[in-house]
Amino acid sequence: MKKIWIILTIVLVIIISLMVILKRRKIELTKDNIKYIHFSYSTGNMMYSNVQYYVDYKDYKYIATIKPDGLSEEESKKIEIDENTIEKLINVLNKYKVYNWNKFHKNDKRILDGNSFSFYLSTKNNKTIEASGYMKWPKNYSNVKSELDSIFSSLYNVEKINIEDLDYLHFSYSKGYAMNSNIIYDINKKDNKYIASIKPYEIPNEETKEIEINKETLKQIENILNKYNVVLWNGFHENDKNVLDGDSFSFSLKTNDTKISASGYMMWPSNYSNVRDELDIIFNKLYEEIS
Repeated sequence: MKKIWIILTIVLVIIISLMVILKRRKIELTKDNIKYIHFSYSTGNMMYSNVQYYVDYKDYKYIATIKPDGLSEEESKKIEIDENTIEKLINVLNKYKVYNWNKFHKNDKRILDGNSFSFYLSTKNNKTIEASGYMKWPKNYSNVKSELDSIFSSLYNVEKINIEDLDYLHFSYSKGYAMNSNIIYDINKKDNKYIASIKPYEIPNEETKEIEINKETLKQIENILNKYNVVLWNGFHENDKNVLDGDSFSFSLKTNDTKISASGYMMWPSNYSNVRDELDIIFNKLYEEIS
């Protein structure tokens, strides 16, 4: 009987020790604590046969650098990504327990001209996950690679907006709760002309003005929308219910090939402030031109 208790005690100690070790190994990843992610892998020995994904937290923004397979470094794209995309990335890493990859560094020296990978992640509290391999892969590697490829490819290959086929564009937002603090910009196609309706900040609704806009101005607007990948806003409808008396926005656009609908209350899609500020410049200038 005494031996049984000794054995049970030993087993219990081993179990507790394993639990402590596993707990120490696990790194909690959330959309709020990521500082840096790097994932790259080779796909062969031809020129540009490699893939690189970087996500870097700078100035309170997440910037992704994406180099797909077969393209040069010069063809890499830098894209600001929103919290929804970060959450998708983190869900992949947590689902496949990538924290278990830490300190995986294995090579198959018997194989020449094989493929390799490198992974590095750092959190804001300085926890890290490092892994690399040459013809050796950690558990769930192919699943992680496949799902990250899908996310980053969709960002890189985002469709462009052709505003010459525009049916309508609407962008409005609030800027405080003082009188006339809302801003409204509309463009509608009428009789093969593009007519902008503009209500700037602090201007009453009765002083909204209309002006025909030329192709050059349309192109400027198109460049802004594509530069900041506004097509990725589609389906963004987020609200912060914890905030009272906050600001909101609404955006919609329709062309022959593209339809975008987005809105938010104290929640904003990627590059929102850049798009807002640059559209403000264009539409305020148009408003001032109207006699």
